Amino acid sequence: MIKPLRYIAYTYDLFFPRYCTACGTRLSPTEQYICIQCLNNMPYTNAHLIEHNSIEQLFWGILPIKRATSFFYYSNDDVINIIHKGKYQGKPAPLQYVSYIMAKDIMKDGFFDGIDHIIPMPIHTRRLHHRGYNQSMYIAKGISKATGIPIDGKSVIKSKYTDNQVRVSAQERKTNVENTFKVLNNENIKGKHVLLVDDVITTSSTMKSLGEAVMAAGCSDISVVSFALAGQSIII
Repeated sequence: MIKPLRYIAYTYDLFFPRYCTACGTRLSPTEQYICIQCLNNMPYTNAHLIEHNSIEQLFWGILPIKRATSFFYYSNDDVINIIHKGKYQGKPAPLQYVSYIMAKDIMKDGFFDGIDHIIPMPIHTRRLHHRGYNQSMYIAKGISKATGIPIDGKSVIKSKYTDNQVRVSAQERKTNVENTFKVLNNENIKGKHVLLVDDVITTSSTMKSLGEAVMAAGCSDISVVSFALAGQSIII
């Protein structure tokens, strides 16, 4: 016998079908945002299981990096669709949902141990006004829900507007993001282990710039999470 709430869900889906953000297939009443097949077939990096992985190495000599990982490789249409729709098409909820699932999984291996605050990658007020939201905040919300670590979305701002970084060289990226971020509240950061969160790590220039800002404010340790990793494979 179908329980009343499940019956309502099945009836709702009959008249108002929902579709997978990644592949576009129709979701079952028990699926949310992403179908089970896509979740199972995502290109997981499992970088959190590798000590001194290549993501961590991107920050060596620049930031007091504790741990770093990316949930997925930015290498197939499923991941690209989730990020693109979350960033440009007003559909950030799947980013939060998948980030919650991933954080619940990797927290078992101690990745989030000792972290005091989550700082989502800030976006400039001009872009926030245009987009209506910060997609990295949704990734941070998923992680926070899974781990209980509070989000600090006010201590750091992006004070310099930068154009889209997708089609620029690594050197141009580095130049564009120099002195981009400003810390407004040092007391929330001083002596803390902070987790910096972004949607995609490509050259790591933007994350390094954010890390340098919080390091200058006196943070003790920095860890990094991105939803996806572009342009490289995880190596030991």
